[in-house]
Amino acid sequence: MSVVVNVLTSASSIVAYDGRAINKETNAIKSEHTKKAQSINKYTIIGYIGLLEEANHLVSLLQSDADINELRCDQVVSRVLAHYRQSGLSSANTSYLLTGLNTDGRLGTYTINKQFNVDAHVPINKEIKLTSLFSDNNTIDFTTFFSRYYMKAKPCDIMKQYINAVAEIDESVNKNVRFITLHLSDFGLRL
Repeated sequence: MSVVVNVLTSASSIVAYDGRAINKETNAIKSEHTKKAQSINKYTIIGYIGLLEEANHLVSLLQSDADINELRCDQVVSRVLAHYRQSGLSSANTSYLLTGLNTDGRLGTYTINKQFNVDAHVPINKEIKLTSLFSDNNTIDFTTFFSRYYMKAKPCDIMKQYINAVAEIDESVNKNVRFITLHLSDFGLRL
């Protein structure tokens, strides 16, 4: 089912994910290098776990929206929900993590679960917000893992170690870790 993790501060948002895709019907590995996070526009990164075809369809719908390049992260969250409402589905097979610059000029991360509940994570001052999407097979808490190594390693190194640890216990996850990052300075903004 995959793992997507996010480390968010007032200055940056880092998303990391594994690369394994599993065939839902046969449980066979389809790919070891699947893209599970990408930029929707210059303001927003979307990551996902669950049914890859559903996520790719949603991303395609978002990218075809005429105004998508102007939407901030919180507006893209609303657009995701609108696309699902238009499809008439009462639940999804995919969970989403969206992170980026909000309409208030701050970085934030939002998760959308399979029942379309949204959780918002916006750091205050020097606070670090940790967010993860993962399968039921994962028993390693990202916040606890990150806290254990925070003073000893860089966030990207900890995120990679975490995904590698999850890969040891969850067959739906591999150790092909990729990253995608946004910085507040990318938008000419400072703290």
